[in-house]
Amino acid sequence: MSEENMDIIPFNKLQEEVGDSSSERFAVRSRGRPQTDPVEAQAKKERRKSFGTKLKVLRDKKGLTLAAAAEAAGIASARKLSQYETTCYPPGWVISALAPVYSVDVKYLAALALSSSDPDMFAALSDNMSPEEFSDQYED
Repeated sequence: MSEENMDIIPFNKLQEEVGDSSSERFAVRSRGRPQTDPVEAQAKKERRKSFGTKLKVLRDKKGLTLAAAAEAAGIASARKLSQYETTCYPPGWVISALAPVYSVDVKYLAALALSSSDPDMFAALSDNMSPEEFSDQYED
C-alpha cells in the first residue's frame, strides 16, 4: 500500500469523533469484577449469616467457646472460627475437623455449607432435600 492512499488522521481528531463512549457500553466494575445484582447480593449475605448462625448453635450446644472449639478442631485461631460463623464459609478440611467436635455427621455439615454457599449446586446434588435429609440418606 502506498503512502499516497493512506489518510493520516490526527489522534485528537479521532478522539473527538469517538468521544468517551466506554461508560455507555460497559458496566461499572469494582476492582475488575462485574456488577452484582443487589437482590442476589443480599440473598447471599442472608444465606451466609444463616449458615454462621447454625454453626454457632452447634458450638453452643456443645458448650464450647470459640477458642476451645478451634483448638479441638485444629484451627489456628479462634478468630478464624469466628469468621466462619460470621463472614465466610469454611474449607472442606475445617468441615471435616469440626463435625466430630460438634458431634454431627460430616455429611450433614458439608451439606449445610453447600446448601448455603451454592444452593443451586446443592439442589442438583440432593434432589431438593434438606441438609438433614441429605446426610440421613448417606448414613453408614
